[in-house]
Amino acid sequence: MKQVFTGAAVLNGLGGSPLKDGTIVIEGDRIVEVGPAASIAVPPDAVVWSLDSSYTVMPGLIDCHDHVGHPGIGAAALGAKTVPHAVALVAKALRETIEGGVTTLRDAGGLGYGFKVAVDEGLFLGPRLVLSLAIISRTGGLGDACGIFGYGTEQWIIPGVPNGVCDGTDGGRTKVRELHRSGASAIKVAMTGGIRSGALQPGFTEAEVAAVVDEAHALDLRVLCHCHGGPGLRYALAAGVDSIDHGLYLVDDEESMRRMADQGTFYVPTMLVLRFHGSAGEGRAKETARMLREQHRRGLVRAAELGVRIASGTDAGAFGHSHHACELEMFVEAGFSSADAVRFATSSSAECLGLGDSVGTLDTGYLADLLVVDGDPLADVRILQDRDRIKMVMKGGVPVRGTLGVPQSATDREAGAPA
Repeated sequence: MKQVFTGAAVLNGLGGSPLKDGTIVIEGDRIVEVGPAASIAVPPDAVVWSLDSSYTVMPGLIDCHDHVGHPGIGAAALGAKTVPHAVALVAKALRETIEGGVTTLRDAGGLGYGFKVAVDEGLFLGPRLVLSLAIISRTGGLGDACGIFGYGTEQWIIPGVPNGVCDGTDGGRTKVRELHRSGASAIKVAMTGGIRSGALQPGFTEAEVAAVVDEAHALDLRVLCHCHGGPGLRYALAAGVDSIDHGLYLVDDEESMRRMADQGTFYVPTMLVLRFHGSAGEGRAKETARMLREQHRRGLVRAAELGVRIASGTDAGAFGHSHHACELEMFVEAGFSSADAVRFATSSSAECLGLGDSVGTLDTGYLADLLVVDGDPLADVRILQDRDRIKMVMKGGVPVRGTLGVPQSATDREAGAPA
């Protein structure tokens, strides 16, 4: 079956001006034609959504860093006491995520491979999932729940999540192989502590992280790096990680930012989680987050000025799963244009995940992952946070949710029949 959206403005996700009065033709799960409505003949066997200039069609959003299975912070972490309940909560989180416009998501630790299978088979409604499964961490590091720099009170009871703790170069290589065997499609390595614990405390040694990255790349897996700065940042860049995520102290190390630009290393700043820590966090993390927001913003802006590629991620799963589009507003607050924010959260994020040839852009041959928005996100990117304004979410040519009504056949459209 062919489907057609016509008459709306089309944002292709690459950062340019929108195509006015555009037409998108979809066959199966892929886009087969995009262009001005005047130049595209609507196939006679198609179903047609006839829109107007008040609507925008754009790629689905991509979140490069979240934790869909995160149980929450503090007392909220104790809510899921049994595996069935925890699985139900994850299913709810997956549904809320895609209904909010996120059609692809990289889970940065805590979600088992079975959830990807469930989404792919249609058992759960959710975005395309890229899974790291666990956080590779040294003993006593960020991913070690028993360590002083680890997670602390969170109760990780989601099934199918391996333990990511390892030590030494051989241990790192073995851990990467174990995660790959368990279904990981990305590798996450912790090179510092977190905002609640040792943000500049080094993770692995330079030799250890080099072994992890080398093994991951040999298996064609991209490496995302939890890192705030300091020696851990320099070791990670020397090893060739594919993205630096968070980077609270990045502004203090211009040499490393220049190296990121030269190497093509992505920066995923995850601003939203810092805002949540500052407003709803616990203990000293709350005050630390408030103090670091401006510093974090300056690091992001300087990185972009130096040519570092920027991608979008929220890391905000501990605070719920209905606010991914807030990250775009925060890019604008940091000084970027709305067009930049949309590009960061679509085509640039797709490149960060290694999926730049299949998602994140509305073009011929790409998967039909798209949003139909009532309004112009380039005029006010905040409308992407309003689910009433997102009139359709489509993933792989299948409408996930929407209020556009019943489409017309091409014949009815030509005859002028009411929709």
